[in-house]
Amino acid sequence: MPLRTALLPAALALLAVGCSRERATTDADGAPPPASSAIVAAATIAAAPPTDAGAPLVVDAGAAEASAPDEDGSRIGSLGRTTWIYAASVRKERLGYLRPGTSARLLAAPPIDPPSKKGRKPPTPKGDCTSGRWYAIEPEGFVCGDETTTLDLTLPLYRALAYAGPRPFAVPFGYAFSTRAPMYGKLPTPNETKRAERRLRPVSELFEVRRSTAGHEDLAGLDPPAPGSPVPDFLADGAAAPVPVGQQKGLVRKQIPYGSMLSFQQVFSFGGRTFLLSPDLTAVPADRMRVFHPSTFHGTPIDAAHPLPIGWFRREPRAKYRRGEGGAMTASGALWAPRTFVGLTGSTADDGGVLYRETRDEGLFARDVDVSIVESPAATPPAVAPGEKWIDVALAKGTLTLFEGTTGVYSTLMSPGAGGTTPSADLSTSDLVRAAFTPLGSYRIAVKHRAAQMTSEAKPDPDSFWIADVPHAQYFRAPFAIHAAYWHEDFGSPKSGGCVNLSPEDAARVFDWTEPALPPTWGGIIARRSKLGTRIVIHR
Repeated sequence: MPLRTALLPAALALLAVGCSRERATTDADGAPPPASSAIVAAATIAAAPPTDAGAPLVVDAGAAEASAPDEDGSRIGSLGRTTWIYAASVRKERLGYLRPGTSARLLAAPPIDPPSKKGRKPPTPKGDCTSGRWYAIEPEGFVCGDETTTLDLTLPLYRALAYAGPRPFAVPFGYAFSTRAPMYGKLPTPNETKRAERRLRPVSELFEVRRSTAGHEDLAGLDPPAPGSPVPDFLADGAAAPVPVGQQKGLVRKQIPYGSMLSFQQVFSFGGRTFLLSPDLTAVPADRMRVFHPSTFHGTPIDAAHPLPIGWFRREPRAKYRRGEGGAMTASGALWAPRTFVGLTGSTADDGGVLYRETRDEGLFARDVDVSIVESPAATPPAVAPGEKWIDVALAKGTLTLFEGTTGVYSTLMSPGAGGTTPSADLSTSDLVRAAFTPLGSYRIAVKHRAAQMTSEAKPDPDSFWIADVPHAQYFRAPFAIHAAYWHEDFGSPKSGGCVNLSPEDAARVFDWTEPALPPTWGGIIARRSKLGTRIVIHR
């Protein structure tokens, strides 16, 4: 069913709990801001943010150009949580947004007057933009020149946000699990540290702090990362970091509670202690965090080398079988490793009532109960047009497969809701959330975020719990999304609060494949009638 404009605020507000039993925060306009304090992914530092080997530490295209403005100097940058991009020079239809520290090229340098109709006034004298300055940007849309924007990309606040912003990788930040820590607005002196942390557990005892029971700490290590960056210029010589729009000032700008997850971009040393630089420009003591080492698991292209059908092995190693004397199946003594796949011929064999699948590995068979089979459908689902892109999610099998019509493109393992296979397509959103089920049915991608903050609090700057910068989030039925999970690698098994969890590499691949395509420097995009989201079909 085509996405209707009337559905967008609900899809964007994400007011119900989902995924990890969190919800995306909303700003005053009722839509989720691009995360600015902490959340989920990784970048380029010694122990947490892996990137392509030898890759330079760079930000996205817009932020990278902040240090060397365009020849014509025509870019507009974001300083606030949400710099909205509108379809016209009036605050009406939103197309997407820029996140702090990123920018978009201007199509026209002079600001654009708001539209008006003969004999009518616009909604406000400035098209509902207080400053009256509307800027057309590439590849489409308009940005209001308000307090969240700047045309001066050499502004210290903008440059600091760009330095701490996301990198163009599957894991755009480093991530860490909090045992409770201060988020410093300046690098503290020994006395300031003592006062700020006097009520916190001594660092020497933190190894005794209980591990999370929510599956959020599976990939978190106890060893702090090694410093790999200098002290940021804006924190040197006792200076306070610039304050992003909407953030608080102070030595301790906020506390990150136990169980919350931090995103960070740089690891540096000061006063004999290691700190993590968060995207909101706060410095967090690394010895009070447990840094994640995101999974390197990924799926497989479906091509001539790996045609369908294939069979996935999930959590446990599974035995390889051969035909013995007399045709009986005998375990070979070798095993297929967890989270691997094997090509299948499509032929089966029965031995004593046990069904076996013939594999493309010569002479080897797998028990039918041991494999999650992915095969080409005889026809597309009713809601999918011939040749159309669509995503197949099989809950009981734990698989996600990309198709173009009936042709497979890519297949991988995913983690659905921890409640197991959803019993009915008629469950309400509250019932799905309560039972940690993934909704059954056919949907379209409604909103895509390069990195999105998830929290149980209905405010843009949460203080009791949050998961920062969850990468490559694609919402299809609020609050349910396909997104990367950097905190576990139990892909193929029920794990989430209802969302579809993928490895970082798989989430990035699916994100780049689906529609609508996200412009390179935008933080998020909203599907609409002229740019429908890719279809996702979720079944048992």
